Amino acid sequence: MEGCPMTLEDLLGELHGTRGDAALIFEAAQGAIGPGYHVTEFRQADVTGIDCGGKVSMWREAVMQLMEGHGRSHMAVGKFRAIAEASLAQVDGLGDAPLRVEFALGNAGLSLFAVDRVMAGAEGVKVVLAPERAVCKPATRAFGPLASVCCGPKPAASACCS
Repeated sequence: MEGCPMTLEDLLGELHGTRGDAALIFEAAQGAIGPGYHVTEFRQADVTGIDCGGKVSMWREAVMQLMEGHGRSHMAVGKFRAIAEASLAQVDGLGDAPLRVEFALGNAGLSLFAVDRVMAGAEGVKVVLAPERAVCKPATRAFGPLASVCCGPKPAASACCS
């Protein structure tokens, strides 16, 4: 699924067939969210934005917020699936939008992450998160996904770097 942001439906698909009692562990480069975490909410929003090149765009996005807890074990895959499926039944479009995960170790300084991959292991199912980063949309349209360097130390000529 490289290049395509994962949706909540995709995440549930990755968890399909996994034992319901397996631990579900969310992990970013800073470390794994601790046992006893809580899914505080799922949000879905229709967004309208204007980029640095003056182009107006509309898109839908979904966010899952996690709050670190102090429990003895990570949430079971089955419990997570039940929460996610109940949320999908209540919020139209939640499962189709690119999913971001919002959390912070110690619950301070929330950051946004994309779901990079899901891996089953001896300790449970690990959801590996990748940090979100700023993107220059005009440069990406003109030069492709690697154009995010356009606004770096030696900017290339483009609509966003002039």
